[in-house]
Amino acid sequence: MTLLPNISSHLKMPIVCIVGENVPITVQVKNLTKERYPSEDDNYLVIEVWDEMIKYYPGRKGHTTLNIQFSKPFKLNPQEVKEFKFYFELPEQAQYKIRANLNLVKVVKTNGNPKWENHISGRLSSKLGKTATLQFEEGQVILEVLDVKGVSKKKSCTTNHNLIVIVGSISAILAAIASIVSLILQLGK
Repeated sequence: MTLLPNISSHLKMPIVCIVGENVPITVQVKNLTKERYPSEDDNYLVIEVWDEMIKYYPGRKGHTTLNIQFSKPFKLNPQEVKEFKFYFELPEQAQYKIRANLNLVKVVKTNGNPKWENHISGRLSSKLGKTATLQFEEGQVILEVLDVKGVSKKKSCTTNHNLIVIVGSISAILAAIASIVSLILQLGK
């Protein structure tokens, strides 16, 4: 089974990203069909969201992939739109690529009572046609990845200091323009 073309996903983020603060990332999934999707009992949709640091800065610490989060398995009713919120703390001033994969999965086995919001280990990306084990607090889930659709956006993250400098510079430029316009208007009288 594959993801239908009428099932779409979109990624939304705020314009400004401040280092060390939680950045809300919204993934919107739409079912434009007139049927419930997926229709099979043991098939579900799962969103996997992660960020990658794509611009290197000297002295950078840490790994390229910093945050990985999952939605709980879900199904979409006809014409339904669902939004899922994830929060990432981006630790350094850098450029990031935020990625979201909409995975069509078959649940093979569930051990314990996994808390999907507390991911410990495991990935679904690059597992198309294979099984993947996801470890969560209080349990694990084994899934077979049937199909994947991905979206991504680039986001630059800055510090509070740099943001204040940018806003101050813009204010100074606007003040200079206003002064020049004022002088021109006074000379024109």
